[in-house]
Amino acid sequence: MKTLPSGEQWTYEIKLDGFRVEAVRAPDHVTLYSKQGKLLTGQFTQIALELENLASDTVLDGELVALDNSGVPRFNLLQNYRSGTAHLMYFAFDVLAHKGQDVSKLPLAKRRELLRTIVQRGPHVDLAAWSNNLASMERFAREHKLEGIVAKRSDSRYEPGKRSGCWVKLRFTREKMALCTWLKPIAVAEIEFAEWTPDERLRHAAFVGQRSDKDPKKVFRDT
Repeated sequence: MKTLPSGEQWTYEIKLDGFRVEAVRAPDHVTLYSKQGKLLTGQFTQIALELENLASDTVLDGELVALDNSGVPRFNLLQNYRSGTAHLMYFAFDVLAHKGQDVSKLPLAKRRELLRTIVQRGPHVDLAAWSNNLASMERFAREHKLEGIVAKRSDSRYEPGKRSGCWVKLRFTREKMALCTWLKPIAVAEIEFAEWTPDERLRHAAFVGQRSDKDPKKVFRDT
């Protein structure tokens, strides 16, 4: 989707390039789960320890990212994370339960108010940024080369795994001319993608179309 909805009920969050992680505070420990239900606590112990200040029987939803030296989330750093190789951050963007009470049916605006009061910012934990101003949020995200923006209705309930229309995401892409070749370049294609990985692969690549206006012999990788 190329545009995001607008209106007084819509708010906007930075879309972070990381792992979706649910944090569950039990009486004596915190457990981290991936979107697929995989246990992540042992791999990201410092996040779990920092979330122990949550009240018992509280459940958060958020994004776990690894930051590069410029403070930008890089998915490849998270995929290949080993202790000390990157700075980890958990950005909480929702709360499902608090002190044993199910709050998932409250409007998003109310859940965010609660989130502000229960999450203590620390070296590895923070709140996700959100705003009512789409233009400024998009400008910030593009300037910092972030993955994109998610639009969410402030009156929406928490609906895990559902595409209800109450949230819409926009991923920023870059365009690249690619050669179609076997023994020699014969055609040029336009490709949208998120970024180059360290092993020179394109992430989230999508074919846009063939470019007959481009000379295959004059297409090179940008440096």
